[in-house]
Amino acid sequence: MTITTALDQLLHDLRRNADHPFEQSRTAPPGIDTSEEFLAREQSDGWICVTPDPDIERPSLPNIESWYARLQEREAYRSTVMTDYSSLKDTLIPGQGY
Repeated sequence: MTITTALDQLLHDLRRNADHPFEQSRTAPPGIDTSEEFLAREQSDGWICVTPDPDIERPSLPNIESWYARLQEREAYRSTVMTDYSSLKDTLIPGQGY
């Protein structure tokens, strides 16, 4: 992968983090929460919720997939996070958080 922009670097670092087993997890790379380019990518690609969008093709990330599968087994996660947030989409203000 050729890194040509700050966004490319953030995505590269995020993918490297995702390659680690859950037990070796790290925080998101610096800049993820403050990058305007990353925010625009989140919003344009539908990255608003942890729940994956089935219409977006993604590379295989086995460690993330197994972590997500474990999350889905938890009732509290299913009842509070795995809900339909589509009604909130038009109420989000770019740059003001979720």
